[in-house]
Amino acid sequence: MFVKQTNNLAAFKEWPFLFKKDGPYLLMKMATYLQQFMQKHHILGGADEQARYYVGVSGGLDSMALLALLWAIQKIAPTHFASLTVVHINHGTREDCQKEQELVAHAARQLGVEFKVHQLSLSLAQGNFEMLARRERYKIFKSYTGDRAWFYLAHHLDDSFEWSLLQSFKSSHATKTLGIPLVNGAFARPLLSLSRRQLLSLAQAIGLPYLHDPSNFDPKFERGYLRERIIPSIQEHYPQYLANYVARSNQLARFFGVHRLSEIPTGKDVSWPLIDDGFGGKLLLIQDRMPQNGQVEEALRRGIAQLSSKGRGRLRNQISRLMEAYTNHKKGPLHFSGGVLAYIFPGMIHLISRQKLAAYQAVDRLSAKHLRLKTIYVTPGQALPEGIAHAYILPIPMRIQSNKHG
Repeated sequence: MFVKQTNNLAAFKEWPFLFKKDGPYLLMKMATYLQQFMQKHHILGGADEQARYYVGVSGGLDSMALLALLWAIQKIAPTHFASLTVVHINHGTREDCQKEQELVAHAARQLGVEFKVHQLSLSLAQGNFEMLARRERYKIFKSYTGDRAWFYLAHHLDDSFEWSLLQSFKSSHATKTLGIPLVNGAFARPLLSLSRRQLLSLAQAIGLPYLHDPSNFDPKFERGYLRERIIPSIQEHYPQYLANYVARSNQLARFFGVHRLSEIPTGKDVSWPLIDDGFGGKLLLIQDRMPQNGQVEEALRRGIAQLSSKGRGRLRNQISRLMEAYTNHKKGPLHFSGGVLAYIFPGMIHLISRQKLAAYQAVDRLSAKHLRLKTIYVTPGQALPEGIAHAYILPIPMRIQSNKHG
């Protein structure tokens, strides 16, 4: 279930940093979006007084933005994250590590969040420093996990793409190239719904302090090499690379049965049927089940592709908006490329071609005439009225606009 965005900006009156003009609205918008995403994927903290919620914060842009968004969610929905605790790891590898610790500690105090710090003794000169640092961090993080505990990490879409790209060079295992998992045991990564660019825009708008770690872009490290040498070229030539990566990885995750919301058994071909409405349109009957899996989305792709006058088209974002509109009980129509219209009804999505719109309008006029006469023009076993004799008898919904007297 999606939650509606609230404009209760007074909830942010305790924000301790300096908002820019539209800062409160952007924080509200992104916090609401993240709340929806976390709720949909069942990683949102509830009202359980025994539950504990932790967030790893390094002092960099990503983790500071995650802390700000979780704080904002708690303010607009006070039942969430009442027990939120910041966990900071001081790697001890640079002079700036102490500055990062002080920044995170100060931010936690300003936001009224509990703060924990752990000290490591590592050297950037150590072989495979990235792996060693990660291993030590997770050893500490795992000490906080257990029953009724979530530990939130700040990996975002760009991180996941980098990991996927790296694994495609180093691993022959298909599922490892999907990217960073949203959920792994008690660890959850809600920012996998957002990009680095979006987080940077948020930080600038809300006056969020953070520190830049130059080692993140040092080409002598694997991830730094990708960020500095490879990905900028990809971004320049293929600006939609990140959005396409997300859509592809979600489809593959559902195919392999490892998607967070996957309901498709591994190794089985399960499809959602489309019904011909008799005019060339397609009916997708969802009934009482919420469309939270790839089966519904794949059926919509098939139906739109069959009706579209274009051989190719980008449907990913459009279908995502259609699914959100269905969840929020919108009516439509939504317009797709290739002249396809989608009408939304409870338990049903109706896809039609704009070229056939005149036929549906003729049925509307005929229906209105019979309704004015207070007659039902189609019953089982009865002949159809002239003009729609080629239609099947199906429970096609109709919206009737009455006059001001009802």
